[in-house]
Amino acid sequence: MRRRLGMVCMLLATAALAAGIAVSGMGADAAAVQARLVQVTRGDVVVTAALTGRIAYAQETPAMAVYPGLVAEVYVEPGQRVAAGQALLRVDIPGAQQAAAAFAAHAPAGEAAQHLQTLLQSAIVRAPQDAVVRQVLVQENAMVGMGDVVAVLSGSEQVIVCAASQKDAGRLERGQSAVIMADGEVLGHAAVEGVGALSADPATGRLVCEVTLTPAEPLPVPQGAAVEVDVILEERRDVPVLPVEAVTPRGTLWWVHDGICTEIRAEIVLSDEMYAMVPLAEGTAVAIGEFTEGQRIREERP
Repeated sequence: MRRRLGMVCMLLATAALAAGIAVSGMGADAAAVQARLVQVTRGDVVVTAALTGRIAYAQETPAMAVYPGLVAEVYVEPGQRVAAGQALLRVDIPGAQQAAAAFAAHAPAGEAAQHLQTLLQSAIVRAPQDAVVRQVLVQENAMVGMGDVVAVLSGSEQVIVCAASQKDAGRLERGQSAVIMADGEVLGHAAVEGVGALSADPATGRLVCEVTLTPAEPLPVPQGAAVEVDVILEERRDVPVLPVEAVTPRGTLWWVHDGICTEIRAEIVLSDEMYAMVPLAEGTAVAIGEFTEGQRIREERP
């Protein structure tokens, strides 16, 4: 009888111990904080200067009307190649015949004819150099004034002109690569050709400098079109990275090992808007958020 009672007591004690362990495990699990965990992976970190610019052409040259008058004929169209001296358009000068007649009254007939011919020749706007017609700014029967720009000519080389802030200007230099985009779509690549001196923007008063870039290939956009330019300042390819939100405002990381988090220094080598390069082993787990030292972490499930 005693022996049977002892066996029962032993069984009850074992059950009580198992229940205690189960309750203890449930308490530990209940005390764990749910958090998003990320791991160190391989990726790229690219630091850029974001600029806005417009498409232009090297050696842009305006063609101007010499006399006021009415546009009689336009001989060219955008995209056409022209030679130096080639006629672009003709302007009818009001009173040209009367002026020549008045001149003839006080000059020999030969000189009067030459004077009229000079007037008529001056009424023809000609290309100042071998070039490509980029814009024709007038049409037939339009009035133009003396010195009005009637067409824009240029060389065939396309360029991108940007205005960079004082902060960005100090980080830009000739030869840097850039990605050219419009409406979020990549159009092509370019290289920084020149960085101008700082000067005050007449519209805002801010100090800016003109940055010129040369596309690697012709961009499929018209002259004057607005583009977005990301100049690459520094980059690291295929390096260990973490999402930037894993780094705390103190410059630390919450390293998670065996479900316990420990705060360690981040030692960020380089970071951009998305990733931070860190000297940690691939697969290292990090919790995103704020925790206490030694806190138990339970991974957040989607």
